[in-house]
Amino acid sequence: MFTFIDLFSGCGGLSLGLMQAGGKGLFAIERHPHAFETLKQNLCANANSGDLVFDWPDWLPQQNHDICAINKNYSERLKGLRGKVDVVAGGPPCQGFSFSGRRDASDPRNRMLFEFVATVELVKPKFALVENVVGLNSPLKHVHTKSKKVSTINFGDRLRSQLSKVGYFAVTFIVDAADCGVPQTRRRLITVAVRKDLILGNKPDIAALWNIARSEHLQKLGFDPTKPVGVKAAISDLEIDFCGTTQCTEFSNFLEIKHRKPRTAYQKLMGGSVFQNFDARLPKHKLATIEKFKYLQAHCVPGKSLTSKQRANTGRKKLRQAVLAPRKPSPTLTTLPDDLIHYSEPRILTVREYARLQSFPDWFRFYGSYTTGGERRLTDCPKYTQVGNAVPVLLAKALGGLLHLLMTEFASSRPAVLLESYCANIPVVYKTRT
Repeated sequence: MFTFIDLFSGCGGLSLGLMQAGGKGLFAIERHPHAFETLKQNLCANANSGDLVFDWPDWLPQQNHDICAINKNYSERLKGLRGKVDVVAGGPPCQGFSFSGRRDASDPRNRMLFEFVATVELVKPKFALVENVVGLNSPLKHVHTKSKKVSTINFGDRLRSQLSKVGYFAVTFIVDAADCGVPQTRRRLITVAVRKDLILGNKPDIAALWNIARSEHLQKLGFDPTKPVGVKAAISDLEIDFCGTTQCTEFSNFLEIKHRKPRTAYQKLMGGSVFQNFDARLPKHKLATIEKFKYLQAHCVPGKSLTSKQRANTGRKKLRQAVLAPRKPSPTLTTLPDDLIHYSEPRILTVREYARLQSFPDWFRFYGSYTTGGERRLTDCPKYTQVGNAVPVLLAKALGGLLHLLMTEFASSRPAVLLESYCANIPVVYKTRT
């Protein structure tokens, strides 16, 4: 077992997966009150999660916090955790690095990477784990404020450099959530850092250990590593034609899916046999929208973004909108639910279906509004946003398996898998199955 704290935790996907892998969470730091409320209700002494709860310290109020304030106001408390925390983990904000966004080197959220390092320096855990978008490791153009000169910044290099300065050996590699049993193609950059005083001989090949951990993870799940879980296998028990509908338990003027029974092994894994109708509210689409969805289901290539002609024919402006391919993993989930259209029904997905594609179990309930718009987009964190921003739970569980292997290797002071040749400034990249 390993102990961990989770920074930038969101609604709790990373924490839940690490707990499922045997980790013991001490506390989590999340700035937004809606996302933290979801984490609190599910992973803080909640009956639904059983033993999967944080061992929250008395000195830290169980509420949303800003990491900058935590590092400043609780620095001595964090130092007091030295020797008690095995892992500091987290997924700092990625909007400034993502290929789906503006890739702005001056985005103030980028500096949260270094707040993560600051916490690591205070706590001095054995390991640090960072989950982020692949774009973190690609150079960003930066225009200097005064001179207006253009340069490039690689925040992935900076992260590894800062971790090295505070005493850690860091390795970066790419993973795909679909390779870990998640019914979603979601490529992510993983940075794992080991405290240098633990390394007595050659540096460990962490990327190779990840390959072992991922294989063991899939074997325990009973999943075929050559056959990723498709969308239909994940949510077919929530089809209206199969289940029917009933009045929504949360909103009387809406309908929700009336779950019957799980139909696949993945659905059983998510707890479908004890399904609770949380977050199953069906959207209310206008008739014109339904007709457009039907047109797209009939004419577009499932799993592929709409062509310019299809967007013109339906008046859709979204570049990334796609109809789901039933037998393939979903494209990467975003915070916008209308990016994806159901594979057979003319509608977007419910929050529960969204959560299934992120491998959240059915008992995990989300708190806050369903959606938001206008100026509220800048401040709200509705349910769809919480799910879309989360670390897929099964990916987090596989990463927990990697941490367990690292704990085992360094407990014996004899890393079993050694890197034959390694340059400290060049990251090791493990390429997943295509």
